[in-house]
Amino acid sequence: MDLITIIIPIYNSEKYLKRCLDSIINQTYKNLEIILINDGSIDQSENICKYYKSKDDRINYIYQANEGVGSARNRGIEAATGKYLFFCDSDDAIPKCGIENLWKRRNDGDLVVGGIGKTENGNYRKYVPASKIVDGKKAISDILVSDGYYLNGPYDKLFLTEVICNKHIMFNSHPYGEDTCFVYDYLLYTEKICFINRVVYNVYANEGSLSTKKVYNSWEALRLVYESGKEICPENIPANHLLLMRCIKTVLLLESHISKGSFITNCKNILKYYIRENYNGQFNEGKYNMIIQNLLLSKRFKLLYHIMRLRTILHV
Repeated sequence: MDLITIIIPIYNSEKYLKRCLDSIINQTYKNLEIILINDGSIDQSENICKYYKSKDDRINYIYQANEGVGSARNRGIEAATGKYLFFCDSDDAIPKCGIENLWKRRNDGDLVVGGIGKTENGNYRKYVPASKIVDGKKAISDILVSDGYYLNGPYDKLFLTEVICNKHIMFNSHPYGEDTCFVYDYLLYTEKICFINRVVYNVYANEGSLSTKKVYNSWEALRLVYESGKEICPENIPANHLLLMRCIKTVLLLESHISKGSFITNCKNILKYYIRENYNGQFNEGKYNMIIQNLLLSKRFKLLYHIMRLRTILHV
């Protein structure tokens, strides 16, 4: 059985860390290297990590001064010795057969992607892709748009360590979108993706979800996400446009939670970039995208702000 490295960045996670670690050490797949990176926690996280390390010799514990989740994950990559990598956040958990279900399909793709179970406000929902193999750069660029949700984050995926290390793929330090940029950078060197219709990762939504999180200067971060995605499908103009619109809508949602002034400033920056990309409304798709596009092009930023606020209030 191949050695699989699981990387867990940790910062003040005492409330959820035991749940996370229990789910990992009790996996049906046993040949694991478990790397815990304590990113300068000031709660009891360190003591919890050391206790689990004393009980399981598969655990490697690393402490670093607080530098952020991206830096912690990069530190874990540097220490990894497994053939495959799996990323887990310290407030989430892995179903008992999660790693095994991914490993079973390791030969069907350079990247194996599973589904997510999400618990929020006491409610549980599954987000599971259709089982399929996506083969070739054109097919991958198409799936980036049609099933992009499943490619946004590094969790629920089995990566080849060799690709990450040889191509020097790392997490950036931006406050938003660094997860997606990492996956997109990996996809540049991927010829085949295997999707499995199993939940392999459980998310527990706490404070800081997209609907409440405040992210400043979000356009700068989401622009990098778009440009990373554009590298994957350089010839697919409609796909590029939809990727750009997806990033724009995320920025508008994030900025609507900060202030009207910040929202308008970001709208102006988005408009400059949008015009520079020279799409000119040729490839809009869907009524909502068309409304956003037209309001941006006509500089009706205040109306767009109120629409985004109303959507947030109504949860639509």
